[in-house]
Amino acid sequence: MGQAKEYSAMLKRRGFGEIDKCICPKCVKNEFAKELIKKNANMKTTCSYCGAKTNCLHMEKFLEFLTEVIRYYFVPAEGNLAYDNEEKEYIGRTYNKYDIVYRLSEALGTDFDSDLADDIKETLYDFYLCDKNPYGTSQLEFCENSWKRFAHLVKYKTRYLFYADENKCQYEKAFMSASEMLDYTASYLEKLNLFTTLNIGTIFKRARILENDVEINEEEMASPPYYQAKNNRMSAEGISAFYATFEDDVAKEEALNSQKDLTNKKLVIADFINLNESKCLDLTKILELNLPDWLDIKRAKEREVILFYRYLHKALSSPIKKSDTKNKNIEYVPTQIFAEYCKEVLKVDGIIYSSSVYNKGKCIVLFVDHDACLTPNKNDIITFENKQKLKYISYKTVDL
Repeated sequence: MGQAKEYSAMLKRRGFGEIDKCICPKCVKNEFAKELIKKNANMKTTCSYCGAKTNCLHMEKFLEFLTEVIRYYFVPAEGNLAYDNEEKEYIGRTYNKYDIVYRLSEALGTDFDSDLADDIKETLYDFYLCDKNPYGTSQLEFCENSWKRFAHLVKYKTRYLFYADENKCQYEKAFMSASEMLDYTASYLEKLNLFTTLNIGTIFKRARILENDVEINEEEMASPPYYQAKNNRMSAEGISAFYATFEDDVAKEEALNSQKDLTNKKLVIADFINLNESKCLDLTKILELNLPDWLDIKRAKEREVILFYRYLHKALSSPIKKSDTKNKNIEYVPTQIFAEYCKEVLKVDGIIYSSSVYNKGKCIVLFVDHDACLTPNKNDIITFENKQKLKYISYKTVDL
């Protein structure tokens, strides 16, 4: 009798009853689940769902995996949600086992009315669950909201001394402080391999629309002098930076996007090369990252980080909305601060990001000012500040 009670308690702890069936990899469409079944299949038998005679995994082992997933994302409603005694219901969103099996069926790529889903419904014990943080936000929402708050703060509240924001957030954990937000964005860049090194001699395409009578030379095509440097995506007014692309077509579209009147003007694309290796943060790599599956709970944190970086990449690369053109001078403030953080704290030479006007095109900003684009004169005193970093090679004029 004691053994029976102990066995019954064990079944209750694990969350599901007995089932004497097995499953093969072909019975799920989800690649992660398919690989998990394949890796752990330890019996050559007939699959209970497709009839194939192959290596299979016992369904109780598969349900152990599924219950781990359930317990990672959900917790019992009792003790985590408030309960309305009058209405006899929980205050907040709850999930019964059918809701959960529906979610699992979507993840596995199986039909909710399939034999497999029916067996999972029948074998799982009844429960009422809720989200892990039922009255709060997910980690992804927390990060996205923190970036939105950071952007609002530096645009409309505190632009130059935003590090003082830490005191305001000390007791309020609904958001990260401004400095925490920047540190968090940097924390996974190395791990996710988002840095790249551009070899010496990499060609950069810099396009400008100039008056027809303007003489083309390295000084004209270089980064602007500080007194001509305009407000831009990754640099504030007065700070000279080198904006370029890697392809002529992208350079042309980027230049034309900012010009309305092309009367008596020409489009010039100049080639520059770097004289030293350039360490860059490559935001376009974010789009190439393999997003861990929802079922892969061991990599769930990495999944949240990648989803946030995708959100961040969009925020950093998107064009200014027409409704924001009146405030154009401040719309780039968040990305300018991010770029300066990358330059001064992460010690990168530039940032590669997606073009907002050319599909799949890449742009780059190198933190190279006007003087560092020019060939030094023989009598010039060379310092770290004015040492030549880019070399002008040639130019071409493109018909408008």
